[in-house]
Amino acid sequence: MPQKVLVIDDCDDMIDSIATLLGLRGFEIRRAQSTVEGLQIAGDWIPDTIAVDLWMPKMDGNEFARLIRRRYGKAVNLIAVIKSASEKMYNEYAQAGFNSCILKPFAVSELLEKIRIE
Repeated sequence: MPQKVLVIDDCDDMIDSIATLLGLRGFEIRRAQSTVEGLQIAGDWIPDTIAVDLWMPKMDGNEFARLIRRRYGKAVNLIAVIKSASEKMYNEYAQAGFNSCILKPFAVSELLEKIRIE
């Protein structure tokens, strides 16, 4: 069974790029343009990994991560997709519940390293 990955970003080009590249590698992909939509999808279709842009309208990625952790514990691999970061920000992401972070722009190989292979 293919690993399920939910990609959340408010940039269509980013979603399309990630979804296409992962889909070509055999992952089952769902897309969301907001964290609110991502929560709905994750409720019906429990992903193995969620890659979420942190700077989202309405609900930021950190709040989203906390809600996912309350709902699923550590069962879901959470990847923060970010434009820049400091050591303090990395600590905040970890406290929110993210397993890892990846900086935009990134290579597919970097993303694949962050995705839990089962």
